[in-house]
Amino acid sequence: MNEKRYRLYEYMTRTKWLHVEDALSIGKLRLFAGSYQRGQGAQMTAFHFLDVADARVLFSDVAASAPIDYCDFKGTTNSQGPHSRVLKVKASGNGDKVWFRLENGPGEVIGQGAVKPRGEAEAVVNIPFETWEARKLALAVLSYLQAGEVLDMMRRCAVPPGSSPQDGVGDCPPIQAVGDFVPGEEGASGSPSRVRRSG
Repeated sequence: MNEKRYRLYEYMTRTKWLHVEDALSIGKLRLFAGSYQRGQGAQMTAFHFLDVADARVLFSDVAASAPIDYCDFKGTTNSQGPHSRVLKVKASGNGDKVWFRLENGPGEVIGQGAVKPRGEAEAVVNIPFETWEARKLALAVLSYLQAGEVLDMMRRCAVPPGSSPQDGVGDCPPIQAVGDFVPGEEGASGSPSRVRRSG
Protein backbone atom coordinates (compact mmCIF):
# COMPACT_ATOMS: atom_id res chain seq x y z
CA MET A 1 0.00 0.00 0.00
CA ASN A 2 1.50 3.33 -1.07
CA GLU A 3 1.45 6.10 1.52
CA LYS A 4 0.05 9.36 0.19
CA ARG A 5 2.36 12.31 0.82
CA TYR A 6 1.97 16.02 0.25
CA ARG A 7 3.86 17.08 -2.89
CA LEU A 8 5.57 20.37 -2.10
CA TYR A 9 7.32 20.80 -5.45
CA GLU A 10 7.00 19.33 -8.93
CA TYR A 11 9.36 19.73 -11.87
CA MET A 12 8.59 18.21 -15.26
CA THR A 13 10.23 18.15 -18.68
CA ARG A 14 8.95 16.47 -21.83
CA THR A 15 10.39 13.13 -20.73
CA LYS A 16 11.25 13.32 -17.00
CA TRP A 17 9.93 14.52 -13.66
CA LEU A 18 11.11 15.15 -10.12
CA HIS A 19 8.73 15.46 -7.19
CA VAL A 20 9.71 16.55 -3.68
CA GLU A 21 7.32 15.19 -1.06
CA ASP A 22 6.72 15.69 2.65
CA ALA A 23 8.09 12.90 4.85
CA LEU A 24 8.73 15.15 7.86
CA SER A 25 6.99 12.68 10.16
CA ILE A 26 10.18 10.59 9.86
CA GLY A 27 12.51 13.60 9.60
CA LYS A 28 13.00 13.36 5.86
CA LEU A 29 11.97 14.58 2.43
CA ARG A 30 11.07 12.06 -0.27
CA LEU A 31 12.39 12.66 -3.78
CA PHE A 32 10.50 10.75 -6.48
CA ALA A 33 11.74 10.86 -10.07
CA GLY A 34 10.85 9.14 -13.30
CA SER A 35 11.08 9.08 -17.05
CA TYR A 36 8.11 8.72 -19.37
CA GLN A 37 6.84 8.94 -22.92
CA ARG A 38 3.64 10.78 -23.69
CA GLY A 39 0.81 8.36 -24.19
CA GLN A 40 2.85 5.45 -22.81
CA GLY A 41 3.17 6.33 -19.13
CA ALA A 42 6.17 5.92 -16.86
CA GLN A 43 9.10 3.91 -18.18
CA MET A 44 11.30 4.08 -15.09
CA THR A 45 10.98 5.45 -11.56
CA ALA A 46 13.31 5.90 -8.59
CA PHE A 47 12.98 7.45 -5.15
CA HIS A 48 15.16 8.57 -2.25
CA PHE A 49 14.64 9.71 1.34
CA LEU A 50 16.81 12.70 2.24
CA ASP A 51 17.39 13.64 5.90
CA VAL A 52 16.07 17.12 6.72
CA ALA A 53 19.43 18.21 8.17
CA ASP A 54 21.14 17.28 4.90
CA ALA A 55 18.34 18.83 2.83
CA ARG A 56 18.85 22.22 4.48
CA VAL A 57 22.52 22.33 3.51
CA LEU A 58 22.07 20.83 0.05
CA PHE A 59 19.21 23.09 -1.03
CA SER A 60 20.89 26.15 0.51
CA ASP A 61 23.87 25.45 -1.76
CA VAL A 62 21.59 24.95 -4.76
CA ALA A 63 19.76 28.22 -4.01
CA ALA A 64 23.09 30.07 -3.77
CA SER A 65 24.43 28.50 -7.01
CA ALA A 66 27.34 27.15 -4.98
CA PRO A 67 29.65 24.39 -6.28
CA ILE A 68 27.99 21.03 -5.59
CA ASP A 69 29.19 17.45 -5.82
CA TYR A 70 26.92 15.63 -3.39
CA CYS A 71 26.21 11.93 -2.91
CA ASP A 72 23.88 10.35 -0.34
CA PHE A 73 23.53 6.60 0.25
CA LYS A 74 20.42 5.11 1.80
CA GLY A 75 18.83 1.70 1.79
CA THR A 76 16.42 -0.75 3.38
CA THR A 77 16.17 -4.47 3.93
CA ASN A 78 12.93 -6.37 3.46
CA SER A 79 11.74 -9.84 2.49
CA GLN A 80 13.33 -9.39 -0.93
CA GLY A 81 16.72 -8.52 0.55
CA PRO A 82 18.74 -5.29 0.79
CA HIS A 83 17.73 -2.47 -1.54
CA SER A 84 20.02 0.48 -2.24
CA ARG A 85 18.99 4.07 -2.94
CA VAL A 86 21.49 6.73 -4.01
CA LEU A 87 21.03 10.46 -4.61
CA LYS A 88 23.67 12.42 -6.50
CA VAL A 89 23.49 16.18 -7.07
CA LYS A 90 26.11 17.94 -9.14
CA ALA A 91 26.45 21.45 -10.57
CA SER A 92 28.14 21.76 -13.95
CA GLY A 93 31.55 23.39 -14.11
CA ASN A 94 30.27 26.55 -15.79
CA GLY A 95 27.34 26.81 -13.36
CA ASP A 96 24.55 26.74 -15.95
CA LYS A 97 23.02 23.37 -14.93
CA VAL A 98 22.34 21.28 -11.85
CA TRP A 99 21.81 17.52 -12.15
CA PHE A 100 19.71 15.39 -9.78
CA ARG A 101 20.41 11.68 -10.25
CA LEU A 102 18.48 8.96 -8.40
CA GLU A 103 19.63 5.33 -8.47
CA ASN A 104 17.72 2.34 -7.05
CA GLY A 105 18.91 -1.24 -7.12
CA PRO A 106 20.19 -4.24 -5.20
CA GLY A 107 22.19 -3.51 -2.07
CA GLU A 108 24.59 -5.05 0.38
CA VAL A 109 24.44 -4.64 4.16
CA ILE A 110 27.67 -3.41 5.72
CA GLY A 111 28.75 -2.37 9.21
CA GLN A 112 25.90 -1.72 11.64
CA GLY A 113 23.15 -2.12 9.06
CA ALA A 114 24.09 0.44 6.40
CA VAL A 115 23.28 -0.51 2.82
CA LYS A 116 25.59 0.13 -0.12
CA PRO A 117 24.93 -0.55 -3.83
CA ARG A 118 25.73 -4.03 -5.15
CA GLY A 119 26.26 -4.23 -8.88
CA GLU A 120 24.44 -2.09 -11.43
CA ALA A 121 21.40 -0.05 -10.42
CA GLU A 122 18.06 -1.33 -11.72
CA ALA A 123 16.58 2.15 -12.05
CA VAL A 124 18.45 5.36 -12.87
CA VAL A 125 16.79 8.73 -13.47
CA ASN A 126 18.97 11.74 -14.23
CA ILE A 127 17.19 15.11 -14.35
CA PRO A 128 18.95 18.24 -15.63
CA PHE A 129 17.89 21.63 -14.26
CA GLU A 130 18.71 25.04 -15.60
CA THR A 131 20.27 26.91 -12.69
CA TRP A 132 17.29 29.26 -12.39
CA GLU A 133 14.85 26.32 -12.18
CA ALA A 134 17.06 24.56 -9.64
CA ARG A 135 17.11 27.68 -7.45
CA LYS A 136 13.29 27.89 -7.61
CA LEU A 137 13.10 24.28 -6.44
CA ALA A 138 15.61 24.88 -3.64
CA LEU A 139 13.93 28.01 -2.31
CA ALA A 140 10.52 26.33 -2.31
CA VAL A 141 11.94 23.41 -0.30
CA LEU A 142 13.71 25.69 2.20
CA SER A 143 10.56 27.78 2.66
CA TYR A 144 8.52 24.62 3.32
CA LEU A 145 11.03 23.35 5.86
CA GLN A 146 11.00 26.68 7.69
CA ALA A 147 7.20 26.72 7.75
CA GLY A 148 7.24 23.20 9.18
CA GLU A 149 9.60 24.29 11.94
CA VAL A 150 7.33 27.21 12.83
CA LEU A 151 4.27 24.95 13.01
CA ASP A 152 6.17 22.46 15.13
CA MET A 153 7.22 25.23 17.53
CA MET A 154 3.63 26.48 17.73
CA ARG A 155 2.40 22.99 18.59
CA ARG A 156 5.07 22.50 21.24
CA CYS A 157 4.49 25.93 22.74
CA ALA A 158 0.70 25.96 22.61
CA VAL A 159 -0.66 27.37 25.88
CA PRO A 160 -3.05 24.91 27.56
CA PRO A 161 -6.34 26.30 28.91
CA GLY A 162 -5.87 27.92 32.32
CA SER A 163 -2.12 28.40 31.82
CA SER A 164 -0.11 31.53 31.21
CA PRO A 165 2.66 32.01 28.62
CA GLN A 166 4.75 33.44 31.48
CA ASP A 167 4.83 29.96 33.04
CA GLY A 168 6.58 28.37 30.08
CA VAL A 169 5.10 25.49 28.10
CA GLY A 170 6.80 22.15 27.47
CA ASP A 171 10.38 22.79 26.40
CA CYS A 172 9.64 26.43 25.52
CA PRO A 173 11.03 29.10 27.88
CA PRO A 174 8.72 31.44 29.79
CA ILE A 175 7.70 34.59 27.95
CA GLN A 176 8.92 37.71 29.74
CA ALA A 177 6.39 40.45 30.25
CA VAL A 178 7.20 43.43 28.09
CA GLY A 179 4.98 46.03 29.73
CA ASP A 180 3.95 49.27 28.09
CA PHE A 181 5.90 52.12 26.57
CA VAL A 182 5.79 55.22 28.74
CA PRO A 183 5.90 58.40 26.61
CA GLY A 184 8.69 60.76 27.60
CA GLU A 185 10.67 58.15 29.53
CA GLU A 186 13.71 57.02 27.54
CA GLY A 187 16.48 54.62 28.34
CA ALA A 188 20.19 55.16 27.86
CA SER A 189 19.94 54.21 24.20
CA GLY A 190 17.35 56.89 23.53
CA SER A 191 14.52 54.40 23.05
CA PRO A 192 11.39 54.45 25.22
CA SER A 193 11.78 52.52 28.46
CA ARG A 194 9.67 49.45 29.09
CA VAL A 195 8.09 49.37 32.53
CA ARG A 196 5.78 46.87 34.09
CA ARG A 197 2.53 48.36 35.28
CA SER A 198 0.77 46.99 38.30
CA GLY A 199 -2.93 46.68 38.74
